[in-house]
Amino acid sequence: MAEDYIGTEVVGISDRMITAAYVAKAAGNKVLELKDDSTVFDADMVSTKIIVDGLHEAYSNDGIICEEDTPINIIGTSGYQWRIEPLDGTTNYERGLSHYTISIGCLKEGKPSLGVLYLPEVGKSGICFYGEQGARKTFDFNSLERREPIKVSEKSDLKDAHIACYGFDSRLQDLIKTGARIKMTGTTAGDLGYLASGTFDAVLGIGITRGDALAGAAIVELAGGKVTAADGKEIDWTGTGPISIIAANNEMLHKKILDVYNWKKERKMGGLGFF
Repeated sequence: MAEDYIGTEVVGISDRMITAAYVAKAAGNKVLELKDDSTVFDADMVSTKIIVDGLHEAYSNDGIICEEDTPINIIGTSGYQWRIEPLDGTTNYERGLSHYTISIGCLKEGKPSLGVLYLPEVGKSGICFYGEQGARKTFDFNSLERREPIKVSEKSDLKDAHIACYGFDSRLQDLIKTGARIKMTGTTAGDLGYLASGTFDAVLGIGITRGDALAGAAIVELAGGKVTAADGKEIDWTGTGPISIIAANNEMLHKKILDVYNWKKERKMGGLGFF
């Protein structure tokens, strides 16, 4: 599959990165094709199959984990493990909205190595963010032939910040009181791409999967941002089950969000009428 892109002179980008970009776009384009004629469950399953088959065919010794309703856990021996979210933003997809994301992230010896995020229905031909450790740039592309470096924004004050959130509890009210503008788009993966490219200044994800977050976290960090668990600690990317994250454009804004949000406070779900 990666052969389709060989010859594009993508300097510093590995075959794994090219393969991930290829299968993400293949899955996303198929999901878009199915949108009017299939259920969201069918689209999710088709996307999963395209991604898993594509990655496993190219790298049969890599591990692959997908924490969906029908979970996938392929044990690998190569030291690489893929964490995928075949369709992040299923409600948006089901309701006819265009904001949903194919997310493919890879760990190398337990650490984020690369990420691809593809939003197939945004813009004229979809938008895709990708980044890889060791590569010279983090990019936003419609095809690998069009490579535009991206970077996080420079905002550092909460009152000026646009923060994308997924999931909510009563502690968000403390962030709202600072003047921060809270957005809920329905796809954490896509939000992280927009954070990396400077559209959002921070992302708060509550109760998400590692497949939702890994690809975007890798790209955000490569673009100059910071990503931690919601308590400020390093994320264990090798585990399973829900996690909560704070991602921000820089250390200063990340600390301000962490201080205000205060993960140790008692959690009370709901109670925010503007949602």
